[in-house]
Amino acid sequence: MKLAFIGTGKIVSDALDAVEPVENLERTAILARPRSKAKAQAFADQYQSQRFTPITPSCLKNRPPIRFTSA
Repeated sequence: MKLAFIGTGKIVSDALDAVEPVENLERTAILARPRSKAKAQAFADQYQSQRFTPITPSCLKNRPPIRFTSA
């Protein structure tokens, strides 16, 4: 399973710690605002995420709609 994380706050930090021991789980990206790039890069380095993706206005254009469903 591949996971990407959005943000650089406490919840993401806790989530990265929580999934650390999970086998067959690939942390593929950490998305953050440009002002949080250093913190996101530190997370990526610490948890060996393959890439850091900054959130910029251009990456938000033409994105598919987000749909929420209840379980």
